Amino acid sequence: MNTKDLIFHTAKRLFYNNGFHDTTARALAKACGIVHSNLFYHYDSMNDIALQIMQEFVETSRKIVLECEDDLTPIELYISYTIVDIYYMYYDRKFAELCFEIPEILSDAIYDNAVKEIFPELNLASGSEDKQRIYAYLDLQAVITTQIKTTSLVKNRNLNLNINQVIEYILQLKKRIWNIDDKTFNHARQRSEQIVRAVDYSKLNIFIQ
Repeated sequence: MNTKDLIFHTAKRLFYNNGFHDTTARALAKACGIVHSNLFYHYDSMNDIALQIMQEFVETSRKIVLECEDDLTPIELYISYTIVDIYYMYYDRKFAELCFEIPEILSDAIYDNAVKEIFPELNLASGSEDKQRIYAYLDLQAVITTQIKTTSLVKNRNLNLNINQVIEYILQLKKRIWNIDDKTFNHARQRSEQIVRAVDYSKLNIFIQ
């Protein structure tokens, strides 16, 4: 394994087990058996490493959804892996805690690897002065943060909240933000429900491979 890959895979393990903020650059370098400065020869920053890890997660999530059904419309794909990600965040508490630490990095990964392709008209790079694109990016940041927070509330003993209520809330929020009409949304939701039942969720744990 080359040094860059060693850093990447070691960071996945440390971030997952110890948390992002509790993993210092020096601790990561020590775990890799390299000098501290070598980290930043291969990566710009610890945030850069975290972003690439989250990009791998998003790509993996999308891949396993498409393994179940490869002719999904953009809306069907987006809804499907939204549900998949919420379920996984609910069942894998370490992953949920990592997401809670770095919601802005996760949302950037989702934007870079999903939203720009699924909704090309919202690609910031194609017109950074366009308010619609800028607001869409800000909306995404808000939705991801809300998704992480509401999922974490499911196990709050003071609330009578279940995971299906969280999924419904987040999907309705995204429906409003992306201005999806009822007919398109309901059809996509029905198809997505079939897909998420067929997903192999064990493949989503990229942190212990």
